[in-house]
Amino acid sequence: MILIIFSFFIEPPLKNIGEISIKNMDEWIKVRGEITNIKETGGVTILNLKDETGEITAVVFDKLDIKKEKVEIIGKVENYKGTLEIVIKRIKPLKD
Repeated sequence: MILIIFSFFIEPPLKNIGEISIKNMDEWIKVRGEITNIKETGGVTILNLKDETGEITAVVFDKLDIKKEKVEIIGKVENYKGTLEIVIKRIKPLKD
């Protein structure tokens, strides 16, 4: 029981977007990158996130007050219609 509670306080390791693969399905990861596109669709915000190694879609089931900027995301890797994406748990802007 203590191990389960403790695991919620440990941040996942930082990954490059290009390293994310099907092997990471259902894993919690942390990535940093620049938001290149933002799309809001009825309570779901869809972000395109890019770093020097690749690009991935990240989604959050909430409206965000965010702009195209560099961010750090912690989330879970999931498969949506055959494409990997990150379901965001936490997002924070990064200072340049």
